[in-house]
Amino acid sequence: MQHQNRKENKYIDIEHVTKRIGNNIGFARECRALSVAKMAEISGVSERTIRRIEGGDPHVTTGSIARVLKSIYLEKTMDYVASHELDDVGQFYYKRNNPEIPHELDPRYDF
Repeated sequence: MQHQNRKENKYIDIEHVTKRIGNNIGFARECRALSVAKMAEISGVSERTIRRIEGGDPHVTTGSIARVLKSIYLEKTMDYVASHELDDVGQFYYKRNNPEIPHELDPRYDF
């Protein structure tokens, strides 16, 4: 019953996010003319896991995704995952809830 409730929650669309990530990685692999087998060889991630990543499986580890991205020189894109620089909502609430803190002095938040 609990699993069904998670699927019905319109605010948690994990599968949409993981499918987008998988499609992006698959496209990057194809642009580099790499087969799944070659990607597995250079990344150290199994072919099955690469297929799961590209298929949008939400249960693949971030470590596997990071290894695949590093193998095709896209590891810097991991810097954007939950980046405070791109977090407009977080920036709004941080500034609203901490008006006394000069933001330029807080190295975590370079707004």
